[in-house]
Amino acid sequence: MLKITYICHSGFMAELENCCLLFDYYKGVIPKTNKKLYVFASHFHGDHYNPEIFGLRERGNVKFILSSDIKIKDKSKDIFSINSGENIKVDDIDITTLKSTDEGVAFIVKCEGKTIYHAGDLNLWVWQEESKAYNNNMKANFMRYTKNLRGLSIDVGFLPLDPRQGIDYDKGIDAYKELADFKMIFPMHFWSRYDIIKKYKSERDGAADNVVEISYEGQTWEV
Repeated sequence: MLKITYICHSGFMAELENCCLLFDYYKGVIPKTNKKLYVFASHFHGDHYNPEIFGLRERGNVKFILSSDIKIKDKSKDIFSINSGENIKVDDIDITTLKSTDEGVAFIVKCEGKTIYHAGDLNLWVWQEESKAYNNNMKANFMRYTKNLRGLSIDVGFLPLDPRQGIDYDKGIDAYKELADFKMIFPMHFWSRYDIIKKYKSERDGAADNVVEISYEGQTWEV
């Protein structure tokens, strides 16, 4: 089984048969579960990481996988700090990180026969107000940092679709779709602008059927 819950912004929970994966929580309602819980944070930005996640220890059976740019004094054995370009094993979960075009890392997570990708802030951050040189460098970095995604089959991808980029809001998600075979794409980082997902899908005339239309916090899907 694979159940996806949209929490808020870039926060999602993926529930599998034996465990749950919580990504980039910063606010919202976390679904209750008695399963093993693995909490991921892609970088230190306040809309991707909230130290309140450590309160989840009260429920027991939880481990934290944090990008190394998140600086904390706690050196407990349930915390795994990971750099970009690393591969680690936490219990039966295989985790590979990619360098972000902003801060921290993106996660490729293989668990219970499923491959899940959470981009964090690894995106094609093209901005109309920036110089041509800046945007060209961004494009080059994006292609370099995402090279390990090429040709992968990914069951679920959490990918940025940010309306602040104006006419270039769709550049990142389109570039991702060229890199890997995403069975399902969950847009994120859209700042509660649910309409931007409708816009993206409508502009592709049926060519974005694998892009999930998110409508509200707490929405769930059986994948």
